[in-house]
Amino acid sequence: VCKAKTELLAKGLKVASGASEKKRILAALASFPTTEGLAIVQGCVSDAALSVEAKLAISQIKWAMARTTAKVSASRGADQAALAIDGQRKTIWSTGGVMKAGDSFTLILAKADTINGITIDCGDNMQDFPREYELFLSNDGKTWSTPVVKGKAVNGITKIPFTGKTASAIKIVQTKNISSRDRKNRKNWSIAEITVSFE
Repeated sequence: VCKAKTELLAKGLKVASGASEKKRILAALASFPTTEGLAIVQGCVSDAALSVEAKLAISQIKWAMARTTAKVSASRGADQAALAIDGQRKTIWSTGGVMKAGDSFTLILAKADTINGITIDCGDNMQDFPREYELFLSNDGKTWSTPVVKGKAVNGITKIPFTGKTASAIKIVQTKNISSRDRKNRKNWSIAEITVSFE
């Protein structure tokens, strides 16, 4: 189905009369991820009128294809970690208890690519975001970089952009110690969906 849709959209892109129509087709191609579709949108990056939409579509297609073969693990709740990349916002991975410094979630891709960010969505558990975090990258899932990003999340959708780097694994670590008296922040850390952004 995806391949047939891609072929139809590719034909539409060739005969599209203006930038607005072409942008809609690029967005549609991202909904049917194939290597052929990826090649088509990559060919539009050099067009100044389409560059932004093409780059977004490239990232979306790459993640849609990578997600199916990615492996995940977690320091707690490891048996539920796959729920964070199942494409279903209603299913979640959770620490299963109050978040603590050192809690981590790791995602390993089947192959290295240029990564420039991740988004962590807590789903309906909007208070279950990591209070403070560090993000690490690796090319083998064993030897990790120094922190690429350090930050503080403030709501249920945490976007973590960074300068593009080639890697095949991502680890995010929750680094804040939560006091037993800090009722406001005594929450689980939950991920309904994690999304990787690519160049």
